[in-house]
Amino acid sequence: MAKAEIRNVFSETGNARASDGYFQTALAEVKEKGKMRRRSIMATILCIVMVFSFAACSGSDALATVGSSKITDKEIETYSAMVAIMSGATYEELDETTKAYLSNSVLLWLADKACIEEHFKNEGKDVITEEDQKEIDTNSGDMLESLKSMAGENELSRYGITEKLLKSYIEAQYYDDAFREEILEADPVTDEEAEKYYEENKDSYVRTSKSVTTSHVLIGDSEHKAEDLELAEQIKARALAGEDFAALATEYSKDAGSAANGGDIGENDETSSLVDPYKNAMLALAEGQISDVVESEFGYHIIKATKVNEPGQKAFDEVKDEIVAQLEQQRVLDAYPGLREETSLKWSDKLKLNEETGLPEPVLPEEEPAPETDDSASADDGSGSEE
Repeated sequence: MAKAEIRNVFSETGNARASDGYFQTALAEVKEKGKMRRRSIMATILCIVMVFSFAACSGSDALATVGSSKITDKEIETYSAMVAIMSGATYEELDETTKAYLSNSVLLWLADKACIEEHFKNEGKDVITEEDQKEIDTNSGDMLESLKSMAGENELSRYGITEKLLKSYIEAQYYDDAFREEILEADPVTDEEAEKYYEENKDSYVRTSKSVTTSHVLIGDSEHKAEDLELAEQIKARALAGEDFAALATEYSKDAGSAANGGDIGENDETSSLVDPYKNAMLALAEGQISDVVESEFGYHIIKATKVNEPGQKAFDEVKDEIVAQLEQQRVLDAYPGLREETSLKWSDKLKLNEETGLPEPVLPEEEPAPETDDSASADDGSGSEE
């Protein structure tokens, strides 16, 4: 992924931190609130970056301090509102429990971002180049327009979501990448370490059902089914004649997401969420085989099985990249406590800190007591009285 590409770190494990558990809980609820609204925009907006950087605000007590950076309630509300907008909801639609988890997550992210920036400031290292800044300026403008289309200018103004803030969000991605690279360059994950992890956790790498890695060309999404079918048959014939399948997908497929990768949609099994016509055809293919034209609700598919995996133990080579990524993630996670200490992160006395991690916990709303029931009437019912 190019550095200039905007990304959504909520779903990206490579940038996980201690706050991720809170993010997953809060964001899942946020998405549930907004999933019935503005779905066409949501598909685009969820690809936008949601990395947090520090931008000083005045008028509130600091909940966390790193050097001259102070994180305030006002900032946290602004960024929480932004998460809600990006997920197709609004901040007002969230219940108090969701707001508590989300606000705490934002606080943790802002604190870690401030620590990273302070770390590189102390090192005297310039993380962002002039070329990077040009890309940031372009991306922040695009992001602002996307958010406007999602929520409208009034909603953005209400919470102070400006292009200046969006630039700082995107800049934070560069700092995050630089810190990650620094940690992994100093202590890279070795093949021996990955293989040792594999041997100790083999039970986690067992394939329980047949899976197939496929690519496809999708033709359709129009009212001319006869013409679409004819084109699909032609493409199938060309593929069977030996033309490069990836090139055909890139040129003809209406599935823009996979077309950019030569039609590849990855490994799937019978439990996948693929539409049934595709899934059934996929599971019937042998490795290297090209399917007949398959019709689904999306149009006509020509499917190629690039790899067939039978049930059983996955080989180390199959899962090596996954394991390395997991160990690298843990390596970076383990560096954060030291980073916070190095940069003298201070939490406000108003916050409740977890005894084990030393990090703030969400302040959840108190549950209202269940209304008392008057059992006297039911106790009297049918009891009768002596006369």
